Amino acid sequence: MTPTVAPEQRETAARRLPTVPLPLPGEALLSWIDHFGAEYGLRRKDAACALGIPLSGPGATPFIGLRLQDLTFWLTDRAVSRLKESTGLPTDILTGMSLRQFDNGALRFRWWRSLPVEEQRPRGCLNRSENAINRDKIPVCPKCLHENGFRWKLEWYFPWIVLCPDHLCYLVAHCPVCNSSFRPSMGYTPATGLCEGWVGFTGPHAASPSSDRKYLGWPTGGRCPARPAEFPTQPVRDNEMITSQKRIRETILGEDRDAARNLIEDLRSLLPHIFRATEPEHLENSDDAVRRNFLSQRDHLAKKGYYPAKTATPFEPLTMAAGLTVAAPIIWSEDPLSTARSILPPSAWANAIDPAEGHRLGLRQHNRLRPLIRALEGSP
Repeated sequence: MTPTVAPEQRETAARRLPTVPLPLPGEALLSWIDHFGAEYGLRRKDAACALGIPLSGPGATPFIGLRLQDLTFWLTDRAVSRLKESTGLPTDILTGMSLRQFDNGALRFRWWRSLPVEEQRPRGCLNRSENAINRDKIPVCPKCLHENGFRWKLEWYFPWIVLCPDHLCYLVAHCPVCNSSFRPSMGYTPATGLCEGWVGFTGPHAASPSSDRKYLGWPTGGRCPARPAEFPTQPVRDNEMITSQKRIRETILGEDRDAARNLIEDLRSLLPHIFRATEPEHLENSDDAVRRNFLSQRDHLAKKGYYPAKTATPFEPLTMAAGLTVAAPIIWSEDPLSTARSILPPSAWANAIDPAEGHRLGLRQHNRLRPLIRALEGSP
């Protein structure tokens, strides 16, 4: 369902800018706005106003809270119109910076029928029962950030994309100094592209200090000095992973929405079983970093599956890479059930998931893997 926005009060036309930087291929909207602001010496809020999408007053974005990060998820027709007036950029370039282009394909937005669209947030309409998405924090390729002046890509919101094809390294989800994650909503620029985390604190809330930290007994500490563009990376040498990721990227980012949706449903249905059944020998040909990460999280994956503990936490690319290593031959096979039986151990079959735990998967709209999923769940 494509939402429509109620008629707004008359607004002034957006002022045409003399020059604007072109978005990079695959760049996210907030990244481009930050880069525009850096070019003109503006903060993100002021840059948005200059581009014709102010956060308040006539012409403000129609979503409740008026948060720019929502436009990365769903760039409204009204926002596109005003951006065209101010920049002269064509519609396809502007909409190509928003996840809206993947609706009814790799993503599925669910709008509440009981509320007008103006009172809904697109991020909240990407519920986890149908989408695996990095909503608030994303992994990044530090080398891309370094080369492109801290501009990040839209595809990093998809947890199924775990490596950078340009630099052949795995994406990085956490700061090696403070363990924080990259949050696009923070308003990064090449000049202020510091990690958002805190280091040097002691006390019960040291991992996530708040504005009230001075009352919690922290005698020392400050902002993390690390820069996401300088995070260390793990190289990709697994040729099968490179080939699999190329196919996944082409399917998810391609124009065939049915193929993208079917692939997402296959992965979402299969990976919980894969993570509970994967053994170290399944990863013999994987990169060392993938094997080490899997062994460190094996107990958690066997019990809890592949979803992060908190909705704001991004999926760990190395963890996802381990699951995709085992899942890829099954997903691309002409006979998924036979291929799975040749790969997965007997412990993966027949009631591998306890119904009392509530982990049974309700999403079975795509029929291709239905026999396999039923067999894994021990369903009749």
